[in-house]
Amino acid sequence: MAKKFTIFLPIVSVILVGLMLKAVVLSNASSQTAQESKLLLSFETASEVGRCSGAAGLQIVAQNATDGKHALRVDMTAPAPILIIRSGEKPFDFSGWDKLKLDVHREGDPVNLTLRVYDRKGSQYISWYYFVRSGFNIVEFSIWGMNSAIDVSQVDRLAFFCERPSGALLIDNIRLTRGKDDDSWLLPKEKPKPLLVPPNNIIINGDFELGLQNWGSWGQWDGGLYIFGNGVGEDAYSGLASAAITCQRVGRGGIWTHQPFRLIPGIYQLTFYVKGKGEGVRMFWALEGTNEETPPEIIKNQRSQRFDVPRQWEKREYEVVVQKDVDVRLYIYSVGGGTLFVDAVSLVRKVEEKLPEGAKWQRKMKPSKVEIRGTKIFVNGKPFIPIGIYGANPEALKGTGFNLIVTDVVGGAGSPANLEFLDRCYESGIMVSVGLTGLMRAHLPWQAPKAIEELKEHPAILAWYVCDEPDHARWTVPPPEVRLASMLLRQSDPNHLTWTVVMPWADSNIYQYSDTVDIISTDEYSFNDFYDYKPSPIAHLIRTIGVLKRAIKGDRPVWLVAEAFGKVTPKQMVASTYVALTQGVSGIIYFSFEGAIRNRQLWERLVKLSLELKELAPVIISPQPERDAKVDNENIHFAIREHENKLYLLTINASSEPQRDVKISLPWLKSDTTARVLFEDRKVPIKNGILTDYFADYERHVYEIGLK
Repeated sequence: MAKKFTIFLPIVSVILVGLMLKAVVLSNASSQTAQESKLLLSFETASEVGRCSGAAGLQIVAQNATDGKHALRVDMTAPAPILIIRSGEKPFDFSGWDKLKLDVHREGDPVNLTLRVYDRKGSQYISWYYFVRSGFNIVEFSIWGMNSAIDVSQVDRLAFFCERPSGALLIDNIRLTRGKDDDSWLLPKEKPKPLLVPPNNIIINGDFELGLQNWGSWGQWDGGLYIFGNGVGEDAYSGLASAAITCQRVGRGGIWTHQPFRLIPGIYQLTFYVKGKGEGVRMFWALEGTNEETPPEIIKNQRSQRFDVPRQWEKREYEVVVQKDVDVRLYIYSVGGGTLFVDAVSLVRKVEEKLPEGAKWQRKMKPSKVEIRGTKIFVNGKPFIPIGIYGANPEALKGTGFNLIVTDVVGGAGSPANLEFLDRCYESGIMVSVGLTGLMRAHLPWQAPKAIEELKEHPAILAWYVCDEPDHARWTVPPPEVRLASMLLRQSDPNHLTWTVVMPWADSNIYQYSDTVDIISTDEYSFNDFYDYKPSPIAHLIRTIGVLKRAIKGDRPVWLVAEAFGKVTPKQMVASTYVALTQGVSGIIYFSFEGAIRNRQLWERLVKLSLELKELAPVIISPQPERDAKVDNENIHFAIREHENKLYLLTINASSEPQRDVKISLPWLKSDTTARVLFEDRKVPIKNGILTDYFADYERHVYEIGLK
């Protein structure tokens, strides 16, 4: 029987969803079959505590117990904070269960936990970087992931590591679970304060009620290390949310308006509220130009001096004078210690005037209906293979094979999506995936429906990009938050999909998020990040796709974010693409337009590649025939498809070395014939069921064979 929590759950959250939405979520959760659970440890007896050890101090306490009357307090101030839990005489048996969960109350700033699980034979599974917020958390780990490396029926011990010594953890109700997860514990409980941002504010999302949507962030200037989040309760001055910049090492870190805005001549009022927590909180702000850091067009208050931030909220007002038209971004920098909270940021032109109306989508059309059928995507009932790119605009993709733009990602990847942008994409026949990363990195999953409200009916929308790299060590968004946002998005908008991209360097990253969205993907940059992987970067790509397919148990589509930037060459980019296709990937999105366009050769090859994929799309989604093929060279990977009475072989040399006299055996072919090689204007003979060809390094060949 699942345990019920009997304590108040403090939440590091920010935005209050409407009572109706909250009721829908809770009603939905209560109507589902209760999640099954099996208690492992509750810390009510001395024997349970005796199974715990490590460098961290351990103490049984009555505070924050969620099962029984006691919890385990773990002092995390030791130089190497660690908690080891042993199974005892009998091993833990995790087989048949979905997840390992524990209730964790964090005293102190948020931290990341890494779990190592050992079986009785000494085999080890590592689950990296689980974000634990201040206050209450339900921390979970995928047993399906563990099952890939250890014997989950013979679990010997659990070892938790903390990367940064500080504060304490209060742990209780360690359990195994299976079935539908209830993430309603994440919903906020605070009442919102009045919003203070004026309606004619130039700054988009200046109240931070959508987290860092429309804001960029970076925390490593001048030798510093800063992380970003939100404030709640007394740490929010307007509404329920503020922006928070937390110092881990003093230097400079900050946030900025992601898109520049134009200031025309006149007098402007810049207003915001700030407060500090901790020692030595300092800051400054600047209106920085797109062409130069200190634009001469601003003749008064282009930036502030550095100043100390008080511990109580303080209103700051500045009169900004602009002499000539200038495009700028507003930067807010933390240059001290502690945590800087910023709220209700507004920039308003003082002259009273009627503001021009923004672009409005006028078409009366139904939204596109996007759905998953098996391992394929369908849009309005027709199969669809995403051929996408991050950060482009539709005009730049004219004449290419791209059919998808991924946009509005914090820190890069193009303009935020708005109705005018979606109109342009729709007119160009391009679909859009809108990112919510700024919202999610501020840990505001329940605000996802609000973030999409204006856009969800537009027919150009394909999917919601719930979060970019939620498993990143510096801005981790834990799985329950991604899953809750995805569920709320589906409730608000049943016409479109949700997806996320996790990092490929650790298997656990993929397993942890496999059930949080409709489609899970990974950004495998083989030749930029895994250039020294043995035996080859391509081998790492193949392995990663295998983990992706296993994580979803092979019953959903798999997308790949491929590299089109940095050190990758045109040949390597082609090889990665075709290898992915041979491994069953059903959607490829390239990162990024900005990275590719800087390299003329790379961009020109990418355009040709997109046109190839567009032409091959009907082939790729076609079923694999009963007829098979064999290749006598392990470096050649292939996929076989049948479409409109023709057989297609998609082949790729995954090696950096040429492969000569490669023989492809088609034993079912009884008569000699020829294969047309698509995109190469040549034909290859097939004699006695054998096709022989030469492959240059990283070369692809696509063979078309007529069937009688």
